[in-house]
Amino acid sequence: MTATPAVQAAFSMPGRSLQVLPVGLGVFGSITGITIIIVVLVTLERVRYRRVFRERRLAEQGAMMGYTGNSIDSKV
Repeated sequence: MTATPAVQAAFSMPGRSLQVLPVGLGVFGSITGITIIIVVLVTLERVRYRRVFRERRLAEQGAMMGYTGNSIDSKV
C-alpha cells in the first residue's frame, strides 16, 4: 500500500530540522563549561596548597625536603 505523491509531499517527518534557535542548550552548555572550569581551577589550587603545606610542615620539623616519610635515612 503506497501513498500517492500528493500525500507524500504533504507529510513531513518531525524533528528533521531545527525551526528555532536552541537558546536553552547554549545557556546550559555555557553554565556547565564555566562550572567545570571553576572546579578544575579550585582543585589545582588545593593541590598546590597541599604541596606547600607539606613542605612547610617538614621544614618546621627540621626534616629533609621531600615527600619521603618512611625513608631509610630518616630512621638511622
